[in-house]
Amino acid sequence: MNKQPQKPLPMKQFLLLFMSMLLAVAGIAQQLSFRFANPQIVYLYDYDQFLTFDIEVKADVPNTLLYVGQANLYFNDLAFDMDPDEIGSNFLIEKGDLLIGTYPINQQKYSIDVVTITTYAGQPVLNVAYLANHNTPNTNLTRYNEVPTEWTSLVKIQARINNPIHEAGISFVQPMMNGTQQYAGTNPPLNYVNPNLYIGADFSNTYLQRVYSDNMGWSQYGGSVDGVVFMDWTTAANTTIWDGNAAITQADNTAALANNLNVMPGANLTLGANKWLTVNGTLATPNAAALVVDDGGSLLHGTALVDGTIQRTLTGGTINPTTHRYHLVSVPMHEASVYTAGDLFLGRHLWEFVAEDQDWFKITPVSHPINNKEGYLIWHEDANFPYDIAGKLNVDDVSLPAKNLGVSGDGNSYRLVPNPYPSALEWATPAGYDAAVYFFNASTGNYITFADGVPNPAIFPIGQSAFIKKSAAGGEGQAITIGSINRLHHAQGFYKNNELPNNTLRMLAISDNSSDETFVRFHEVATSHFDGELDAVKLKGFGAAPQLFSVLEDRDYAINALPLTNETTIVPLNFEMSEAGRITFEANGMDSFVDGATIFLEDMLLDEMVNLMEQSAYDFDHEKEYDPERFRLHFMGVLGTDALQSIKWDIWSHNKYVYISVPELFGQMAHMSCSTYLATVFCTKGCH
Repeated sequence: MNKQPQKPLPMKQFLLLFMSMLLAVAGIAQQLSFRFANPQIVYLYDYDQFLTFDIEVKADVPNTLLYVGQANLYFNDLAFDMDPDEIGSNFLIEKGDLLIGTYPINQQKYSIDVVTITTYAGQPVLNVAYLANHNTPNTNLTRYNEVPTEWTSLVKIQARINNPIHEAGISFVQPMMNGTQQYAGTNPPLNYVNPNLYIGADFSNTYLQRVYSDNMGWSQYGGSVDGVVFMDWTTAANTTIWDGNAAITQADNTAALANNLNVMPGANLTLGANKWLTVNGTLATPNAAALVVDDGGSLLHGTALVDGTIQRTLTGGTINPTTHRYHLVSVPMHEASVYTAGDLFLGRHLWEFVAEDQDWFKITPVSHPINNKEGYLIWHEDANFPYDIAGKLNVDDVSLPAKNLGVSGDGNSYRLVPNPYPSALEWATPAGYDAAVYFFNASTGNYITFADGVPNPAIFPIGQSAFIKKSAAGGEGQAITIGSINRLHHAQGFYKNNELPNNTLRMLAISDNSSDETFVRFHEVATSHFDGELDAVKLKGFGAAPQLFSVLEDRDYAINALPLTNETTIVPLNFEMSEAGRITFEANGMDSFVDGATIFLEDMLLDEMVNLMEQSAYDFDHEKEYDPERFRLHFMGVLGTDALQSIKWDIWSHNKYVYISVPELFGQMAHMSCSTYLATVFCTKGCH
């Protein structure tokens, strides 16, 4: 059967129907919502530590008036003293904004009518009753306050903390509160709709040692100045991030300490640049956005599979037309978090190191898997590339499988290893590999090398990977376990030069756009051959970056450890650069040698000798066709003058050259005649 469409109502009938609907709605009771807010721990009244907080309320529709009501709260009686005889000193109740006002002049609209402690379902309960002082319900709206549709404070509670180790355990006793709220919009007043709404988290799991709230900031148990908030990040306190955007306020590059730490739903904690956090106990977050380790931040924790986000920013663009800002990166997450290249590095140039080929493979599919057991090489054209890695933060040991490492053209075999943690990692040399670690420095286009504490312990910053070398070339590289015990806070973005070990010289070559460094050290167990525990081969950088390295037995060294001897030792120092330019050599570490030791830099192209003990910088012009074997280092008296006290001068030879050092003749003129054979004589001090 076909149904005919109805004709629209005439305007007059429509308005009458609309008004009748409004009148019907006006007779329906309204609904209130309650929540907790603004927790703070503070020393009050020169008396004791209190947890202060608000109970906030809002109505679902406007024009809702408050007449009478009651807030009923569970409390943990281990954390707070619930003795009814001491309620006046243990619980101090103040009016919130909603209960403030006068009618008529000087007559308060509302009073806190009753505060009692009872029990409900076997649990202690704090009861707070509030009442309009104009106790006859009336439609005169000026006698009551309207419950706004935005959150407003109903009452403020100060609860004396009896034992801060326990959680607060505060929550609404919902069965007691339902239906007890009324409003005076009609006469007689109507009950609010049953039930009320309870929005957001309660204080059941809120710690009483340290808390953050958006409006009140950080506060901590332990203060002794009345009304003054106390904070001490050096104390490992149970900590709650209640709401808002919290940030660690401890001094840069020093650890803020927490025992258990709970980030509540809707709140978040950010570890900014140079901010460190150590969580000794349980760490709980509702999602990855709730805990952010920003670029330069650091987190040490022990709870497995905690959700969090690591934020990194990589520099991009070029240093000069031929040297790109590459980065060796890693994924500091648990292997349970699975990513693709498109998830993390969409639109970027990305490579994976193929160990068997000892070469790079460019990753082009966006679906290519990215995991925490590999390192990657990335480059991009933008000046900066910020990216987020969200997932399960890793705290477990990470096992890297054995790999066929092949053999490279120089006879060395490498593998790229990651830092899989949201903190720095101090590298521990695994079996079957040399001690040296090779990081790439995007700001110079060169590798930075560490071995046996030279120039520092090898520290992996967050989100970085580095090369290690197999002790014997080719074949299978042993499996590696990266131990979580080696995690640490560290301020190193890439590296920094601390005090060098004894008898260690650092030579730095500085060009207009880049730099490179090499180390020569003398060690009691070193040999004149390659020592895997002490030496590091030279990995050359990219493009036009300068390359500085020493040479021994046809092997290029970034770190060259030599036997500790007082005999004069000559070390070839090679320099290469694909462009012409003005170069400065800077020598550091001379104070690591004993008194009486002398180090000379020889420029064979210009027939110059520089005493680095007296002149630590040397400038020269470089052309790309120059022989790399241009420089030598001469070390004399490394053991000190006590070993050869009778020697007042030194003479040594190398190839066709004879070298003479006479410290006593410094500043004087001397003559040297060579009667037995022709030789070139370099006058290092006061001779010609």
